[in-house]
Amino acid sequence: MTSLRCFVVTTSHTNTISIKVDGKDTIDDLRKKIKANEDYELDEQDEFTVWKINLPKKEYRKKAGLVRSYIPFNLSVKEVLDGEELRVSKMKIEEIFPHADKNYYHVAIQILPLPNNSAHIFVDDSNLFIEGKFAIGTREKLGCNSSRGLQLQEFRIDHGMLLEVVLDGRPKGSKPVLVGSRPPSDENLWNFIRKYDYEVNVLDRNVQGCEKGVDPTLGYAIDSTVSSHPPGILILVAGDGDYYPHIMPALHYNWKVEVWFWKQAISKRLKDAFSENNKVKFQSLEDRYKLFSYGDGVPSFKSNLAFLILHGEAIYEWKNRDIFECFRSLDLFGWLKWVDNYTVHLYFKKGKLERAKKWINENWQFLRFYNERKIIAGL
Repeated sequence: MTSLRCFVVTTSHTNTISIKVDGKDTIDDLRKKIKANEDYELDEQDEFTVWKINLPKKEYRKKAGLVRSYIPFNLSVKEVLDGEELRVSKMKIEEIFPHADKNYYHVAIQILPLPNNSAHIFVDDSNLFIEGKFAIGTREKLGCNSSRGLQLQEFRIDHGMLLEVVLDGRPKGSKPVLVGSRPPSDENLWNFIRKYDYEVNVLDRNVQGCEKGVDPTLGYAIDSTVSSHPPGILILVAGDGDYYPHIMPALHYNWKVEVWFWKQAISKRLKDAFSENNKVKFQSLEDRYKLFSYGDGVPSFKSNLAFLILHGEAIYEWKNRDIFECFRSLDLFGWLKWVDNYTVHLYFKKGKLERAKKWINENWQFLRFYNERKIIAGL
């Protein structure tokens, strides 16, 4: 039997223990013995990483404070103690520690902080928008026929409301990251999104019209955040399986992960993550789309939509959010078209038109109906 001297590190204190191992034991066996040891009792909820170090006993006091206070904490053993994380569970102890000098610490046990409630949000805007056109076309039975079913070309996203939906009252841990691609080439759109405090990255498509680098760019942002922040909640608004390798390290370092996407378009690879780990939670956007998405402009397809005209000086002060109050109160998918600064058309399925008029009469009492279709505001 070999006795491995272990350096236990948390954000608040350090400690030392010895773990007896056999040369044929694996890293998995070592982890079990760490959990079962009686010299330093771990809480049931504690998650930890195991590192190979080569720290002289005489340097323990000097290094203890440095490794405890290093930011980010999950890199402290690597940076301060030159540690090598032991992640291959079947690797044998005798291969890693052929000689265990009693004057050295051989293993660092890093107790990871519990996840806080701060949300770090990452949005693949192209993935969200393209799949949303099909998801909502199918859901609302609106749009043009395509090989994949109904496609709603007029589908739009209110990124400010999207942020509110996924945050669900939780604080932001870092600036939300959104990666999109041109087209749309209109910088006004991307600048408008930036007003909601997103960090926006816009990439050009190649000559075939295919996206270039959206997944790697967003993946890099995820990796950077996980490595530079204490554990929190990683919120991925995307459904592509290429993000799987980026959420797994977050789980390893004790983050919670939420994937928000269209249920009909989520990749099998991400679905597997939900079934494999109870720290990964899926949130269906189909359950909440009326809160952050809408139709914009004159429908390009034959439909049963009818519209009301809102016109007047008071409309000049309104934004989409003010108008969506009507749609959301009626649990309807919003659809509008701004004609000019004083005129907006509100579209409703014909069977819902009378309900909409009644709601407007009761809740927007400063408006008055000019005729069956036109409503005057502030004249």
